[in-house]
Amino acid sequence: MVKGAITMYLKSSNLQTFSLLSKDGELGSIDDFYFEASNLMIRYFAINTRKWFFGGTGLLSPKAFAAINIPEQMIEVTITKEQLKNSPKLSDHSPLSLAYEKKLNHYYGWSLYWKDQIAPPIEGENLSGSPMNGVFTSADDQQELVQLNQTHHVLRTSSELIGCKVYAKNKEVGKITDLVIDHQSWDIRFLEIDIGGFLSKQVVPLSTNWISEINWIDGVVLMNKDKQEVEQTLSFEGSYLYEGDFRSHVEAGHPPDKEESSKKK
Repeated sequence: MVKGAITMYLKSSNLQTFSLLSKDGELGSIDDFYFEASNLMIRYFAINTRKWFFGGTGLLSPKAFAAINIPEQMIEVTITKEQLKNSPKLSDHSPLSLAYEKKLNHYYGWSLYWKDQIAPPIEGENLSGSPMNGVFTSADDQQELVQLNQTHHVLRTSSELIGCKVYAKNKEVGKITDLVIDHQSWDIRFLEIDIGGFLSKQVVPLSTNWISEINWIDGVVLMNKDKQEVEQTLSFEGSYLYEGDFRSHVEAGHPPDKEESSKKK
């Protein structure tokens, strides 16, 4: 990211309303995405192509995104419909294996992200949850998997994270209802949490830097703050009422002006 650039945010639910425009027409829309559990970096988007092709879910890396038009809710991609149609497909019942990832990246000519400069894990202790498992085609794949497991290379989907319960040090905070994404670096920056309880709804953004552990089996996210700290910090940032300024800025694709929010308090 360019120094001094404005951070751009979007909600994952907003992204699902965007159309993907290829070089030869509309490609489809985003159904879900895969991210690394250790650092919350998005690695693939699952593309819904049912309007013109029923050949299975196509996966695209953010590397295929050329431009994003927020007002028009459109993402321009660098590939053609024919390329996606002929790309390696991930069936509904197949694991996202290392062998498949290598085949997919080779097909599109993308560099292997795990061999690029590795993004550091976000602040916390255990976010990946469990070793990566998959189907391997060679001893080299198996050896590479061992090395990747040592760096906590585990991919999860947004649908696995949305719906998880969130706990502060001393009490349950709420449930994840959405994810807020930086669409310049393509990582998850905030969790949208419903703290209103059963009879009411009030959603607030919690920084992913506060995550200390994710238990994927039980669907629980642990924060390294207590509930009082969470509420005080949200109030101090001027974004406790997520229905207000912060939400409108996120949906518009840019962050809120903290000084402006403080003046309105």
